[in-house]
Amino acid sequence: MTTFPTSIMRYNPNVQGYSVGSGNADSANARLNVAVSGARSADLPPQVDNLLRKLANFERGLWKHIGLFIGGNDLCDSCTDWPTYSPQRYQANVEAAIETIRQQVPNVFLSLIAPPDITLLAELTGGWCSILRPFECSCSSDQGTTDLHPQYVTALHNIERKYNDMNIPNFYVSVQPFFELIEIPRLPDGKADMSYFAPDCFHFSSKSHSAAALALWNNLMEAPADKKRTWVIGEPYECPSPNQFIQ
Repeated sequence: MTTFPTSIMRYNPNVQGYSVGSGNADSANARLNVAVSGARSADLPPQVDNLLRKLANFERGLWKHIGLFIGGNDLCDSCTDWPTYSPQRYQANVEAAIETIRQQVPNVFLSLIAPPDITLLAELTGGWCSILRPFECSCSSDQGTTDLHPQYVTALHNIERKYNDMNIPNFYVSVQPFFELIEIPRLPDGKADMSYFAPDCFHFSSKSHSAAALALWNNLMEAPADKKRTWVIGEPYECPSPNQFIQ
């Protein structure tokens, strides 16, 4: 299975902190991975606190790549409470987490990974899909959620622009948009390719995790920002040129 750390290790075998095996955020296998399944943007503060505790054991001078992927579960609940899941509230939650990191962690490249449009999941039918999805993502068929998604994406770009306009030494924020305009992968007959999904038709399969790792790597290689692309099936690895920096 392709992962983002294995991609980096092609060029730097001394990568530290990546999770291995399985377990939750409190397991030894998690290492610096503090992601919590089902979390919403309002749940970021304890995750950031957990990350800060773990980073206390690492050399402060090392550069850290922090991937922040949040918003899918906000969208899944948005139709039940629009004010709580407004784009303004989402932006404020994400920005507060980033500000805590900025103040306490030196040498950070922070990737804001845009959430996908979860209403695309309504296209997945059969099996456990229609049974489990209302429990896991009750707003996946709501038009308001479809309209909210691009506003979340805009919120992330607002944060990127704000921090990079500040020109903070050794702290950089970059939106990685590979999920922004994603479409459901399809088989030759036009049906959804269910191999990209877990049995609940909501979470990723290992195949999707590998595709996301490749897409994240490629977005980091693509510059300037307006050249970053949405993931498509079969896209090749983007190889860095000499003296190239991630973006």
